[in-house]
Amino acid sequence: MAYQFQGVCYPDAPATLSAMASAISGSVVDVSGSPYSLSVTVTETGLLYTGTRLDSAGSFVKNVTVTLQDCQLLQAPDALEYSWWVATLWCAAYIWVSLRRGV
Repeated sequence: MAYQFQGVCYPDAPATLSAMASAISGSVVDVSGSPYSLSVTVTETGLLYTGTRLDSAGSFVKNVTVTLQDCQLLQAPDALEYSWWVATLWCAAYIWVSLRRGV
């Protein structure tokens, strides 16, 4: 099953979680007025956030379970199905016009 993150569909959960981790990892966040550098790794069920205070005065670790979103983008099988509907509509229109001219 494909999952979506930031407008991109990934083939499986580990690939999606990896994309999420790489998008966040290395960023600096403000926690109660103190800057922390984030490191994010992938676990079996989600992401493990490790924050290290920039002045080395502390750190935190937070495991977050992630519910992934199914891919909502059009993919090749969807496009093929829609193209058949369009072709059917064009054929029906051609037949309709041909029958109207013949009468």
